[in-house]
Amino acid sequence: MASLWYNACMSVETILKLNKRFRLPEHPFNSPARVRSEDACGSVSLAYAQWEYEHAADSLACFAPYYTPGDILFRKRVLDVGCGAGGKSVWYAEKWAADVTGVELLEKYREQAEAFAMRKRIGTDPEEQGPQDLYSAEPETRGTLDLYSADPETRGILDPYSAEPESCGSFRFICADASDTGLPAEGFDTIIMNDAFEHLADPEAVLAECKRLLKPGGRVFINFPPYGHPYGEHLSDLIGIPWVHRLFPEQQCLEAYRQVAEELDENVQSGKTGGAADMETSVPAVSGAERIAFRLSEDENGALKNSYINKMTLKRFKRIREELAAQMSAAADGAVAQGHGDTGKPSAHGSGKTGGTPAQGSLRVILYKEKPLRGWMAPLAKIPGVKENFVRMAVCVLEKNDPAAEEKQKTTDPSAQSEQNASRRPVSAEKNTKTAENT
Repeated sequence: MASLWYNACMSVETILKLNKRFRLPEHPFNSPARVRSEDACGSVSLAYAQWEYEHAADSLACFAPYYTPGDILFRKRVLDVGCGAGGKSVWYAEKWAADVTGVELLEKYREQAEAFAMRKRIGTDPEEQGPQDLYSAEPETRGTLDLYSADPETRGILDPYSAEPESCGSFRFICADASDTGLPAEGFDTIIMNDAFEHLADPEAVLAECKRLLKPGGRVFINFPPYGHPYGEHLSDLIGIPWVHRLFPEQQCLEAYRQVAEELDENVQSGKTGGAADMETSVPAVSGAERIAFRLSEDENGALKNSYINKMTLKRFKRIREELAAQMSAAADGAVAQGHGDTGKPSAHGSGKTGGTPAQGSLRVILYKEKPLRGWMAPLAKIPGVKENFVRMAVCVLEKNDPAAEEKQKTTDPSAQSEQNASRRPVSAEKNTKTAENT
């Protein structure tokens, strides 16, 4: 009897009935498919790119107050990992970046990304349109940061309303695996992974590629919702039940999603234009069939699986950060060994100092924060075992060390270097790791 009751409660039908009581959160797939570009290539729907563009500022806001958009983008060569339809990439290029490269695994987004860039009058070739004015020393010229603003929200940020197309950066879209982009080494100042880290098939390999692509002193800006997030299963474009993947078995969740997606297409074909309460008045940008192909696949046993996410948890991300720290420590030890030689005495390759500088290519964590779903949930977001469910966003900044600059600073002013090291100590590495993670 108990088993029958459990099966009834955990059934797909229960999810479908319960889902009708919840509104869907805002999602780009549900944007009306009415934003289009008419050009020589025909009519291209730009709904997804437009949605990304409108939310691009939010993608950088999570790094405040530690880094402003100006810190992240100004005069920088930027790589946008998982750029999707390119809306955010175009926004970066339009506002402050010198040039932006968007890397995306799905070729289908190329046409929309390039059409959207054309609509915003952003050059898609760095040779065609460069940010000449970004380097101007004239205060009147766009590209000058407001360094003296009394408002901390605008200090160090360009005036977006003075943007002229001829002074914007360029944008290009490349279809490639983020773990093997084929791009030249040390070609970027900034790498942005906004809501992308939880989708990477091999996050460690992607970070290794980031090390290769970053210039010394360059930074990686990562933010993602952990798997325990209320919509961590990434089904919220059709399933509005918070923590549905925690409340119901995964197979039932995925089957419910498939059925709602099929219903969506049936309703559109019959003229009802929508399958959920929030989509009854417009045709959504992405069809149900596209959503199924995008998110769902089958394993070797024929069971549904969510191939769209890697189920990145805070615990797993902590292990990744610890591995980065171990790699940096090993590189430092190797630098010391090289400096002393096999005999332990100073060699021609090093100074013989007791402290080593990590070999070029190491990534170090310089910021890590966990932002709760709501302010009043902050205490819950610190409790081991349950905090995964109450963290809205994990925010992390990695920096590729620059041994030459560090060694120069150390030799010219040892005391200043000591202070610099203290100021650069990762926010999460010591004090905040204990308070924010508490694991």
